Amino acid sequence: MTRRGRTIISVIAALIMLAALIWLCIINMNDPLQAVVRAVNGRGYAITSEDLYVYDSRTDTDIKSMLASGAGITQSDIESMAELSRASGFDADITKSGEVTILLANSKSGVITLYLVDGVIELAFIQTGEGEVRPL
Repeated sequence: MTRRGRTIISVIAALIMLAALIWLCIINMNDPLQAVVRAVNGRGYAITSEDLYVYDSRTDTDIKSMLASGAGITQSDIESMAELSRASGFDADITKSGEVTILLANSKSGVITLYLVDGVIELAFIQTGEGEVRPL
């Protein structure tokens, strides 16, 4: 192959890599979970939006109603979750209604549990492998 041929191939490869980088930036900017990921990672974790699993999502409800419908969850458990979330710096308004989404993510410390209302984190805590629930 000639020197000119190698130069052309190198330029084409560089353009393809640049296009891929721009495409990745566009995808990340349009990711609706980026704010959630930044909030979690700002507390010392390292997750990506691909690490988040949607456990449940319901419209026109509140967190308290979703939790109360769960088997074995008491009012005391709900208040405990709210206190843990407040300790993490979240509002923990369990009566705020809207679209409630429950997200889970694995981390080295345990399972991160997030309750979002209209895309904003209201409740957040971590469940360790030993069964302990701690502030995020």
